[in-house]
Amino acid sequence: MARIEKAVHIICSYAIIPCAAALLLLVFVFVIYIVGRLFGIPWLFVEEYTGYWLVFIAYMPLAYGLTTESHIRMDIIVNRLPEKARSILQVCTEAMALFIACYLMGRSIEWVMHGVTYDLHSQTTLHTLLWPTYLPVSIGFALLALALMVKLARRTMDLMELMRAKSG
Repeated sequence: MARIEKAVHIICSYAIIPCAAALLLLVFVFVIYIVGRLFGIPWLFVEEYTGYWLVFIAYMPLAYGLTTESHIRMDIIVNRLPEKARSILQVCTEAMALFIACYLMGRSIEWVMHGVTYDLHSQTTLHTLLWPTYLPVSIGFALLALALMVKLARRTMDLMELMRAKSG
């Protein structure tokens, strides 16, 4: 199980590298865009493409936040519960989160397929092909579902071990 957890953590860690690059590119493009506007040189693609980059930056690191435990936690409330109740609560909430992540992944894949099937393009002057811009949402939710599966398996094994220790 430790090898699988480590592999998922490595995959999620590599997934944030393009996000960091996109964030730096976003800042760079905004600076150039602002300077260009000062001199009367507008770029037509900035609003459209930075929106796509923000989607990429928002969805790709979801699993990384989960694997590094850097997401929002309710420790003040949860830590007051007995260990068994805390473990059961963690398993239940992670199972619900996995269900939601899988549902959203399925819906986002449908959206990508819709974009591919109907050859959707943006209505801006650039006519950007849209399905590649939908793809980071699907990949982000797939990574999140993978990380949740591994975390749920670990928590379930820990809960079973706790139940055995309490009964034995």
